Amino acid sequence: MKKAMQVMFCKIRENMGKWRKNSLFFAKFANCNEEKDI
Repeated sequence: MKKAMQVMFCKIRENMGKWRKNSLFFAKFANCNEEKDI
């Protein structure tokens, strides 16, 4: 369940990639391996 939420946040972070602040915000909740926009 928790892992599914992390994946969901990771996808949300990708969708909001153009807003760098939001991307970093979601990155804190999602353990995304790729941190390309940081």
